[in-house]
Amino acid sequence: MNQSTQILGERANGAAMPQNKMSKILFYLFFACLFLGGGTARDDALSLIILRPLAIAVIGYCLLVIDKNQINRIKIPLMTVLGLGLIMVIQLIPLPPAIWSMLPNRELLVTFDKLAGLEPIWRPISLSPSKTMNSLMALSVGLAGLLLYAIQPAPRNPKIMVVFIIAGFASTLLAFIQLSGPMDSIAYSYRITNNGSLVGFFANRNHHATMLCAIIPMIAYLGLKYDDKSNLDYKSALIAGALIMFLFPFILQIGSRSGIFQAVLSVVFALIIAAIFILNGGTKKQSHIKQDKWTNAQAVKKKRMQLAAIGLFFLVILSIAALSFYLSRAEAIDRLFKEDAIEDMRSLVLPITTKMASDFWLFGAGFGSFEHVYRIYEPHNLLRITYLNQAHNDWVQFAIEGGIFPILIIGALFIKGMAQFKSLWTARHDDIKNVLAAMAAAGSIILCIFASVGDYPVRTPIITVFIIISLAIYFKPVGNKAG
Repeated sequence: MNQSTQILGERANGAAMPQNKMSKILFYLFFACLFLGGGTARDDALSLIILRPLAIAVIGYCLLVIDKNQINRIKIPLMTVLGLGLIMVIQLIPLPPAIWSMLPNRELLVTFDKLAGLEPIWRPISLSPSKTMNSLMALSVGLAGLLLYAIQPAPRNPKIMVVFIIAGFASTLLAFIQLSGPMDSIAYSYRITNNGSLVGFFANRNHHATMLCAIIPMIAYLGLKYDDKSNLDYKSALIAGALIMFLFPFILQIGSRSGIFQAVLSVVFALIIAAIFILNGGTKKQSHIKQDKWTNAQAVKKKRMQLAAIGLFFLVILSIAALSFYLSRAEAIDRLFKEDAIEDMRSLVLPITTKMASDFWLFGAGFGSFEHVYRIYEPHNLLRITYLNQAHNDWVQFAIEGGIFPILIIGALFIKGMAQFKSLWTARHDDIKNVLAAMAAAGSIILCIFASVGDYPVRTPIITVFIIISLAIYFKPVGNKAG
């Protein structure tokens, strides 16, 4: 019996090894393609010809090998993605003319049909089915990234942060190459981009700034750890601090107005994570060690010194920002005091997009349909030689395109997130590393939410995958140190 068990175990291990190898290969291949071709929100980017079929193939492989425990690890973000996908599918189902004509704001199209002498046509809820289908296909990239994260061996899961951090710094390196070359350099990955700006792997400088800001809390988390003697690993902390100090002035140079506020907010999140780590004193094992008064006094003094170091670090960051402002070297700060046609346009269209959201509040106009539906509402005084393909406020656009049901999904996600925060807060002494990983992910999510108020960064595949995986890290059950 023991011999049979040993043989079965060897066979199982032999089967697991190729599977783990295949998972690694797909992981690195997918994320390489993601960073090289997933930096634009446009649906006509040539890179999507490779990225989306690869994502579908990855999904197929993951569904073959994933197990129940791995699915439970990503249950909340998975349900969110599938829920949004289901809404898109429903928006694509053709409806009988009698029902379709009763939907809000279909009167104009019904009138056009009558004037054209057309017979009643079965149409879906979406006013632009091809765009909604594109949105559904875009979800495949986010789902592939989430499933790849789930099937990786559990101890490596938090290290997904390292992948995004490395990609962030690779993007800054590419941005320096872009800055040193001509405006039409091949270093710019996309045909429609902010030529002459530090866009890195992205087509839009605002999205680049959002990504770099979002990895700062993760850098702080990875830089905080204890050595074998239960002392703070100062070398790791200093490296993390140096990386953040490099990114902060670079973000100011990108030229993104919202990037300034995101950069400050990201540093605040990083400092909060560091303060919680220090105040908790490390691991559960450390907190249960009985100490005498002298040892306690030393520990309190050490914590105060470490907190003072955090304060000093914040002052250094503020000094860098002030120096950039004084020397007028930061393009983003210069742009705060200049008129911007795009910013002006965003404020002008906000009342129109708000009206659109109130008109399509029930079932939505169809995901991805904003560009076409806006033309129905566009007033003569806002006509330009260019066109508006996004609302530049993703929350308003979300309501326009999806209606109330995706809003309910996001609302349920928010309620679940608050419950998770309560669990994190009560468990912070017992499972500090997992708690801090969740807080770093929460900080990254909040930064993306903030950026979406005046832009659409989450519509780029890179940030789509980033925020979905951040949700998986945040909702990971506390107390489970295996993952």
